[in-house]
Amino acid sequence: IVSVTNVNYGWSAKLFRINKVTQTFSQDGSIVCQLFMTEFNPDVYSDTSITQFTPAPNSGLGDPSTFGTLAVPVLASQYPTAANPSFTVNVTTAPNGITQYVELYYSAFTNPTNSQLIFAGTTAVQPDGFPYAPNTVLPITLTNVPSGDWYFFSQMVNNLGASPYSSASSLFRWRPSTYQFTNRYLAIAYADTITGSGFSLSPRGKIYYGLCNQDSISPPTSPSSYTWYLADPNFGTSYYLCYSNRTGRKFSFATGLASATAGAFVPTNTSQFDPSIWSALVDGTNYIDLDSRTGQLIEYGGTVTGTQSGEVSVINNPDGKVIASLSPLLATQFGPGVYSVTSSAATITIDVYGRVIGFTVPDSFYYTEQVFTATAGQTVFTVTRGAGYIVGNCLVFENGLLLNPSEYTDASGSVTFATGRTLNDIITIVSVKAVNASTGVYSAFTRNTANLTSASIYTASGFTLNSGFELLFLNGTVVNDQDYDIIGQTITNFPDLVTGDLEIIQWTANNQSQPCSGIANSVAYTINGQSTYNFSYNVNSFNLYSNGALLKQGTDYTTATGNYTLAS
Repeated sequence: IVSVTNVNYGWSAKLFRINKVTQTFSQDGSIVCQLFMTEFNPDVYSDTSITQFTPAPNSGLGDPSTFGTLAVPVLASQYPTAANPSFTVNVTTAPNGITQYVELYYSAFTNPTNSQLIFAGTTAVQPDGFPYAPNTVLPITLTNVPSGDWYFFSQMVNNLGASPYSSASSLFRWRPSTYQFTNRYLAIAYADTITGSGFSLSPRGKIYYGLCNQDSISPPTSPSSYTWYLADPNFGTSYYLCYSNRTGRKFSFATGLASATAGAFVPTNTSQFDPSIWSALVDGTNYIDLDSRTGQLIEYGGTVTGTQSGEVSVINNPDGKVIASLSPLLATQFGPGVYSVTSSAATITIDVYGRVIGFTVPDSFYYTEQVFTATAGQTVFTVTRGAGYIVGNCLVFENGLLLNPSEYTDASGSVTFATGRTLNDIITIVSVKAVNASTGVYSAFTRNTANLTSASIYTASGFTLNSGFELLFLNGTVVNDQDYDIIGQTITNFPDLVTGDLEIIQWTANNQSQPCSGIANSVAYTINGQSTYNFSYNVNSFNLYSNGALLKQGTDYTTATGNYTLAS
């Protein structure tokens, strides 16, 4: 008598009686025994208190082709700008039956026919030949899937048959942006539509970029000469076309912020783009040499020394690091005994030796956050603001939700509600001010409200959207940038139909053509049991939201240099 445990059949120490043993000898010297068994019930063989006995029906052997309801595939990660663009889909084995491997298919239809299904790949068969345990999550990484809007379907397979297909996954918009070219040069142009309308050789305010592979550097002036691609985010006033040479005239493309660093024009978002392999196309240049490397690179050189005013002593090391020292020149610029000068500047003027001979101070931005615990029926909340505050330049929150200006009256030193607040309501008032050194105070933001009903998109009317300058609230809760896209004047790609009040805070551009607030939004997912999270920020102008609601500093979280700690 032996016992067998098998999760696929739901057996736990189930008893069997051996009827026959077949023994074979392998060439490697191992001995393989095959057991022929029948289900064993000890009650049948009991020899005490013998009574008439009716055995229970044999219900332990399930149908290995009965798989149950299959889980839908789930997209785990995607890498559209990699040298070989790929993404990973997680499939889950069936809750019943025998699953030896899983097949994955994709289609442009949610309920495709067999001819509309495209085979994507399979999971591996386990080396020992055993089936996978039920409800096991298995990743499948896919490459060479064409650009498109796809749904995924899984199918369980064993040596007796296959399951029906699972239901369709969520829609996956796959936009790989690595392309192979033949000719040496790539002409670049920009447009408003995918057909090239609004053609321009400047990216400013454009939504699409066009690529034309040719043997010359002169860009064609006909939109039909280009293949057009959507820029995400669009170029607006500050985004550039970023690109990376993958060797063999194979290039990856994206859009992002960029600046001249170490003599090379490269992306500044180093968490997304490695500046040692990515470059960006500066305004006024409309071609890319596909045989030139991208990124910033300092090769090994020698040592250059000098004592003349403004010269730099540089040592290039084989590991790519640079050690540089500036020859003394402050004494001639600012007087004897001066060893350092600190200032802020939006624009600077330098001479042939690299010396600063003039600069323009950037606009200033002021931020004040005051938090009140309301008394029963309280209507007036007194706030302290600096001179020149423009009435209306504030955001008022009640228990973490942004209020509409119709619910209160803002004055220079107070916020007054039409109706009294409830006892212990948390009222947070954020007041801001933007100041130009020459022209004085100006409004830090504009505020526009739209009432939406089951909307998938919203097109701005009466004001101009500027991607990267916005802060959105829906029914008082902040909307993170993963839940929408801005294309021209349209806010789109909401994760679901939207109903309610959409508040659009649009920060004003400062004299650096950046949001005057210097706003930097970041989305972080909490981890079970973890309370402290790293984030680089200015503790004096920091808002923390949880699932859309503004948290209270000192109660819901505490701040420290480079991190914050949740109370719970």
